[in-house]
Amino acid sequence: MQLYVYDSLLGGFSRFSLHRAAPLPYTDGAPVLLHDFLGSTTTETVWTDRELLSAFGALAAQFGAPISVCGGFRRVLPGRSLCASPRCAGLMLDIGAGLCAPERERLRRLAVQSGLFETVLPEYVAPTWVGLQKRVAPVCAPGCPFPELRPGNSNSCVFALQDALAVHGFPPDCGLTGRFCAATERALCAFCRARGTPYAGIVDAGIWRAL
Repeated sequence: MQLYVYDSLLGGFSRFSLHRAAPLPYTDGAPVLLHDFLGSTTTETVWTDRELLSAFGALAAQFGAPISVCGGFRRVLPGRSLCASPRCAGLMLDIGAGLCAPERERLRRLAVQSGLFETVLPEYVAPTWVGLQKRVAPVCAPGCPFPELRPGNSNSCVFALQDALAVHGFPPDCGLTGRFCAATERALCAFCRARGTPYAGIVDAGIWRAL
């Protein structure tokens, strides 16, 4: 299968052809396999950000023991709210589900203290795991985990946009590329016209919520 990892240093994506049992790149030896990242998702194309993978690898080194990952990616599906799931952009990990409660709390404290993640879910939200979110750009509105997007942007959130448009019946002619190209904008304009959603050259919270 194909894993696309956005690298801000390169300003583009690295593509990896991997078996589902292959280790994730950029985790500095943390034993995380691709099928753990996928969770229950069945797909042949997935995407994430190098900053998320590197942050997880650094956290695993601080923890000093293996950390299970029970899901970090979720495809957009009909009827599912894209706006509620940063996993659609490959920017969130659920980890540590197999740990005992004291070790899981130690992991949660380390994640908070590390400053590597913008969101670490509190125990009352994630009582049997630790939820981590990496934010690669400022969110466009409270309650929306995605940034504003403009034509020309390239990041894992553009993958989520293209995927959601396809699910709603407006697939960009370019396919899933992670690049906000002219074909992506044409598909977006068609979607917005059909839904009566305003579009003025920026993918904002209103569009994300419509998706």
